[in-house]
Amino acid sequence: MNTKEKIKMVEKPEYADMVIDHVQFHGAHFRKPKEWYPELVYNSEKHQEARISTNMPNVNMGTSSDGLIITARFPLSKENLEKYNMATVSGKGFKIFVPEDKKIKILFDQNVKEAVSANNRRVGFEQYKATEGYGEFISLDIENGEAIIKVAIR
Repeated sequence: MNTKEKIKMVEKPEYADMVIDHVQFHGAHFRKPKEWYPELVYNSEKHQEARISTNMPNVNMGTSSDGLIITARFPLSKENLEKYNMATVSGKGFKIFVPEDKKIKILFDQNVKEAVSANNRRVGFEQYKATEGYGEFISLDIENGEAIIKVAIR
């Protein structure tokens, strides 16, 4: 069974294992980012939202004809990868929900906004902008113990 068959998109968030509605960039360095799969399982049992994070070396950005493509990788331990594989082998698959138009919010925390502002003051003009808006969800893939989320900003 390939990854695409393991991940299914559902029409209602209440049927999903993961709801993707925004991506937020932080200026702070995460010392111990939580693994994505146990965080989702734990919070879904409590019917609470879960926030998963990764450090900047796991985020790639590149431009193409589709706009700015952001690829974020969220690592998973070997033990939790086995749990995830057992869950998907059971035949259920992993269900995600993305808004129908595939538009997700792009947010920046206060540290990023301040860093961009400081950079602009240092160079003397508005070199970068930290404007919040929307991006288009492209894909979620899971391979080698990593959740890989791709988003396009146009």
